[in-house]
Amino acid sequence: MVERYIYTNSDIIVVHSHGNRQYIIKKYNVSPRKVKVIYNWANISLMRKVDDSFITIFKRRYNLERKFIILYAGVLGYSQDLLPIILAISTIREKYPDIVFLVVGDGPLKQYYVKMASKLKVLGNNVVFAPYQPLDKYPSVIALADICLVPLRKGVSTPVVPKKLIDFMSAKKPVIAIVPKVSDVHYIVNKSRCGYVIELNNISKLVRILELLYTNEELREQLMSNAYSFAIKYFDIRQCISAYNRLIQSMLCNAKH
Repeated sequence: MVERYIYTNSDIIVVHSHGNRQYIIKKYNVSPRKVKVIYNWANISLMRKVDDSFITIFKRRYNLERKFIILYAGVLGYSQDLLPIILAISTIREKYPDIVFLVVGDGPLKQYYVKMASKLKVLGNNVVFAPYQPLDKYPSVIALADICLVPLRKGVSTPVVPKKLIDFMSAKKPVIAIVPKVSDVHYIVNKSRCGYVIELNNISKLVRILELLYTNEELREQLMSNAYSFAIKYFDIRQCISAYNRLIQSMLCNAKH
């Protein structure tokens, strides 16, 4: 009741995604003209600050030199599903032995994924687990990757834009998203053309996309450019501040009349 009252009596409502916008319009019967989307911002220049010595040491420690790296960085929890990529890697490891799925993070499901990778005989060679790294090294961890992964489980339907997606795009990385069809990640990846969206449990399509990106450097370069262009336009902190400023100025102007 309180939310409905606030939304109904607000002049403007700002949300951080198109999924949130549709949710508020539908659930609270709010006029679409009142609901504006301004994405959560990122310090894009910070994401480009990379420690080359850290990367060299990290690659040597985890045997990642001259490898094609698919990265997942974050919590290994119940909202994420890494099993499809592990299964896909096990399918193509003999054909492409230098493809590595790098998992940097921790969480309640880590041991489950370690066990599955071991069972599929890809642990250590084609699926590598590393612990969380210091926050200031996070941009360098992303810089390691050739492709970045955004996975969400089937039951995750809350409108949300994972920060890792914003970070990956700000770092100029192609994205593979394994997510429900109705999601903000699906919308952004398709709109920006920064990568590919894979339906949950469609392992054969995931394998085809991995092979395509592995073999086509020109395509990867285009996806990188698309990701960065979208990030600069919608995620850069200066652009987001300008969007809020324009919105406030418009409200003040309308108030005078």
